[in-house]
Amino acid sequence: MDAKSVGTGSVITNATGSSETYVNGHGAVSMPDGPSADIEGAASADAEGTGSGNEEENKPAGRRWRGPPKNSSRYGIKHSLQRMAVKYTPPKIEGPKKPLHACAPCAREHLDVDASSYCSDCKEKLCSGCSAQHRRFLVLKTHKLVGLEEAPKAEVVKVERIKLTETCATHANKLLDLYCRSHDQVACSACIALSHKGCGEPEYVSTIAADLLKTGLQKVTNDELSRVKKDIFLLKLRRLADKNRFTKAKDDILVTIEGIQKQVMEIFDKLAQSARDKLTTHFDKQMGAIKGDIKSCDNAIASLEDSIKKTKAENDAQLLINIKRDCRASLEIGEQVLIKVTERLGQEDVKFTVDNGILEWLRKLTALGKFEHEVSIYSGIFFGKSDLDQKSDTEKENYVFNNLLNLPNGFTIVSDWKNKRLKILDTNYNLRNHCDTPGEPYALCSVQPNMIAVTLRDEKIIQFVSLDNTKMKLDRKFKIDEYCRGIACKNNQLFITCGGGEGEIHGQLRVYSLHGALVCVFEEDIQGKPFFGQPKDVVINDEGTRFHVADLKRGVVTISPEGRLLSIFHDPGLVSPLGLCMDGKGNLFVSGCESNNVIQFTGEGKKLSEVLNETDGLTRPLAICCHESVIPRLVVASEDSCTIKVYTLQEKL
Repeated sequence: MDAKSVGTGSVITNATGSSETYVNGHGAVSMPDGPSADIEGAASADAEGTGSGNEEENKPAGRRWRGPPKNSSRYGIKHSLQRMAVKYTPPKIEGPKKPLHACAPCAREHLDVDASSYCSDCKEKLCSGCSAQHRRFLVLKTHKLVGLEEAPKAEVVKVERIKLTETCATHANKLLDLYCRSHDQVACSACIALSHKGCGEPEYVSTIAADLLKTGLQKVTNDELSRVKKDIFLLKLRRLADKNRFTKAKDDILVTIEGIQKQVMEIFDKLAQSARDKLTTHFDKQMGAIKGDIKSCDNAIASLEDSIKKTKAENDAQLLINIKRDCRASLEIGEQVLIKVTERLGQEDVKFTVDNGILEWLRKLTALGKFEHEVSIYSGIFFGKSDLDQKSDTEKENYVFNNLLNLPNGFTIVSDWKNKRLKILDTNYNLRNHCDTPGEPYALCSVQPNMIAVTLRDEKIIQFVSLDNTKMKLDRKFKIDEYCRGIACKNNQLFITCGGGEGEIHGQLRVYSLHGALVCVFEEDIQGKPFFGQPKDVVINDEGTRFHVADLKRGVVTISPEGRLLSIFHDPGLVSPLGLCMDGKGNLFVSGCESNNVIQFTGEGKKLSEVLNETDGLTRPLAICCHESVIPRLVVASEDSCTIKVYTLQEKL
């Protein structure tokens, strides 16, 4: 519907133009034929649209048609009235418009007058009246008046719209418009519904903000932020000091390393210069002799050539003198040169033999020094014990557990020498199962995750045993020609200690393939000295670069894969070393049967500390193994005891 202003009222005409309503200036509606006729007509027109096209036929003669009769059921007047609503909107009364270019002097008098010119001296816009005043007064007569188009345009100040709302980081497009007093947090409606169900009634941020800020929240927050900022700044200064200190420590160590390198190079430079000087002296002497012989040959040749010329003299008497005197002398000189030079021919020579001891010594070195952070020194704390005797054991008085093996799953296998069986323990060191062997088992090693190898000393057999959780089953085997004791596996090769006992061969470390083929034997060093006296257990570091052997006579012997003797530890504090094991950090542990202790070594075979002794309840330990876990533990088996003891390895401060 649209409205047109007519006098003091408005005419409202429907879309079909079939009805009119007159509204007077007081907002009252007056209709020529009563209010109901016009409203019903409008309702009918709205409900029925423009009708069927027969409106002209239905119009009463002599007046305009105002709609169907009252209470007409044909058009559903009641239904139409419910569907239609006519809302009156009063006309908008606009006040006087502000001039686009207002006169500045008039504006100061609170008058809105359009400006017609611009004074470039006063820098103001002027109306026609004020412009005339400019021309009347002598002081203003010199002012230059220009048109408005030449007036400078006012700069448009861009006002940035400040964003007053924040959205939730968890729920996109949700406003942070609620406040939870229980948690003292602002949140969105989704957060309130999900995470604050048990809290009190949430409040709108816009409602509660003013009250909360009156409590001095802003100042407290600023003070707290400033305090934390200051603390962090001071902490940063301390870390910067740490950075400088740590960097200086590194630089100092680098200077030390460079100093050592320089000193070593100076020593080698001196050795090299000495060798060069000796070579030069010898060379110059021999070369002088060679050059002297060459000169003697030149002189003899010149004398002979001169004598040859004298043999062509025409005077017989002179010829005879030349032959008997000059030619004979030249021949004697030549013969002497031939004899002397021939004797020295090819005799000059120079040879140089490298001192292999220097290279061997250098190869034994593993580092220029040691960093403190690389070594952890342990002490043992008693954790528990476990009895491994079984009713089916044939020997129950004097147990001999020669070897212990820690499996990747945390289980432990024990070699029961006298009962000729292997016993498997779970992670709590409880006996779970056993497997009888065709001989007395001496030592064990892992070959594969589900396979171990066992040495049967007196039978000279290497027996393989398959594993299935706690079940063990004898597998293949191969025989060797010597008594075998310790065993280790690395890179699909078996390292086995042999000999050293009464009536046996000299102590050896033999290397076999997994199928029994002998690969090599470690027995003597490059000087022909034997490595071992009576080798027992053997372990290999993770890198495969060091073979550690517990030798009953020589102590702890460490050799390289190239057959070089790296170290020997023989000390009264370690007597009869029998058990060996390594942890995951490269530390070596050795048990002394007669010294009743366990000693920790570095991976290079150097003693660090005594981990266990008699005060820890240790008596004649035969075998040890280390459990590599979050809390490392050491398992110890003692002679003539069916009980194993477990110790927790704790780093010393």
